[in-house]
Amino acid sequence: MGSQPEFDLSLAGLLHDLNNVLHTILQAAEPISLDARHADAAGVILRSVEHGRRLLKNTGAQNRIPLSETVDNALAFVRDHGAAGGRLPRFVVDANAPLLAHTVSAELERAFVNLLMNAAALSTDSHRPCTEVRIELQRDARDIVITVSDNGPGIPELWLQGFSGHPQDRGLGLCVARSAVQRCGGSIAAANLADGGAAFTIRVPVI
Repeated sequence: MGSQPEFDLSLAGLLHDLNNVLHTILQAAEPISLDARHADAAGVILRSVEHGRRLLKNTGAQNRIPLSETVDNALAFVRDHGAAGGRLPRFVVDANAPLLAHTVSAELERAFVNLLMNAAALSTDSHRPCTEVRIELQRDARDIVITVSDNGPGIPELWLQGFSGHPQDRGLGLCVARSAVQRCGGSIAAANLADGGAAFTIRVPVI
């Protein structure tokens, strides 16, 4: 008889363990949600758990959801994440209803979250705080074109050269965003705006 393959902590095993962690947090949060004094905090916990579950479910998956749901989920998470700090930029979504109804890869939510989190982090920049983030969604003959722009301090040249991201965290969030977009079969580009601020343009094929 051949030897049994040695067990390896595979991605599937890691996802299983993280699901157990999220389930434990959910169980602990549900009784708290019954107390009116802590209902808001419990709501943040419950929504964050659901966000985590979506990320685990859609890692490497080809699930498709409406673009509107992708944007709404990302905005809800970023607002929950920033609520404790008490300062967030204003988020403006510019898109028509038919485009928002178009389905995209569910993994695109990861790109949105990381781009919006990056912009939100600049809301406390002492040089030029980011006060507004615009999400513009358009479509051409081949692609859905998504532009996330802000009016913050702009992107350091080192950022643009290596697309390495925020100097404080070496741009892991932007690397995650880029990887998520690429897994959707798309591309992402970064640039500074003439009037200040930065813009990230995502192109994903229409399917």
